[in-house]
Amino acid sequence: MTQEQMDKFLERVKGAGFWEIPSYEKTWGLDGAQWIIEGVEDGKYHVVDRWTPTKGPIRELGMTLVFTLAQLKIPQDELY
Repeated sequence: MTQEQMDKFLERVKGAGFWEIPSYEKTWGLDGAQWIIEGVEDGKYHVVDRWTPTKGPIRELGMTLVFTLAQLKIPQDELY
């Protein structure tokens, strides 16, 4: 990962309000995926755990991690 890629991703994290998003929601299911994004800023740890997000900032950050940064070759319709 280049410094430019890291800077852009950190801008997205900040723009998404990641540090203010509640860690957990009451949503869950029997078939899906647990999306967990963790971060540390100024020595403070934060985690956001979501069950199969279909929209919103955690979905957007996760998609950026998977497709832009990791460049995984997964059909988007198979990611839930």
